[in-house]
Order: sequence, then C-alpha cells, then structure tokens
Amino acid sequence: MTTNTQFGRQWAPEVPRGQIEWLVARLHVSTPDRTIEANMRRRCRKLAATPEVIQEIVDFAILAHAANRDLFAHVMGGR
Repeated sequence: MTTNTQFGRQWAPEVPRGQIEWLVARLHVSTPDRTIEANMRRRCRKLAATPEVIQEIVDFAILAHAANRDLFAHVMGGR
C-alpha cells in the first residue's frame, strides 16, 4: 500500500507525484519557482482537475524542486 504523504504533507490521490518528480528532476536547480509554477499550470490545462488539486500539483512541484536544490547544495558541500 502506498501513502500519499511526502514532504511532511498529505497529498490528494490525484496528484501524480512520481510524474511531477520526474519532470522537476530534469530542470536545473537554479530554475526559479515561478517558472516551475508556470510550467505545472500549463501542463494542468490538459487535466480535468479542480483548482484545489491544481494548486496541490504546483505546491508539490515547488517542494520537489526545493528538495533537489537542497540535495545539490549538500552534494556540492554548500550545506
């Protein structure tokens, strides 16, 4: 059984966390959060999702991006 908890938060089952992580992992760590948000909102136009789920998708993407940024900083010895 999988859990919908990640980054210390419970996510709606409609949030495709694996796909979002895959997409975000392919972006440079210096990509601004506003670009991540715009990218996710553009992709969500194709979904029949509620505004609440779309916001969760955006929030998850930004948190995944922050985790990637933190990992990069750790690996490079910055933190």
